[in-house]
Amino acid sequence: EAIAPGEIQVDTLALDELDRVTVTGGIAVVVVGMVSYFAGGYVAGRMSRFDGAYQGVAMWSFALLVFAGLAFAGLLAGGEYDVVGRVDFPAVLVAAPLVTLLAAVAGGMLGERYHRAVDRTGLALPHATSRHRRA
Repeated sequence: EAIAPGEIQVDTLALDELDRVTVTGGIAVVVVGMVSYFAGGYVAGRMSRFDGAYQGVAMWSFALLVFAGLAFAGLLAGGEYDVVGRVDFPAVLVAAPLVTLLAAVAGGMLGERYHRAVDRTGLALPHATSRHRRA
């Protein structure tokens, strides 16, 4: 069947499916980011021993600076490397910064709990035995 000039055929079912895939992909990106920042916050909180929530925020801020630096490098490189301008991001990604920040803080607080448990048990370190004490 021929299409007359100026006549446009739109497959609305295909457009609905594309919207669904885009939103699903956006949700997947947010969930993966949330898990990643939670893990990063956990490691930062566990390594710091104190103030895990602050370490989670610091880890999130450092990642934000890295992303900003990469975006600036893309800006300097020119329009052919402008990924942000060419991609139509779903509205779900608006929540990504807040969700990842909360995940990083929660991970940092959970990482800090490890040291609290060790402190409560009073675990003796191997180098603090009586063998090494002075008389």
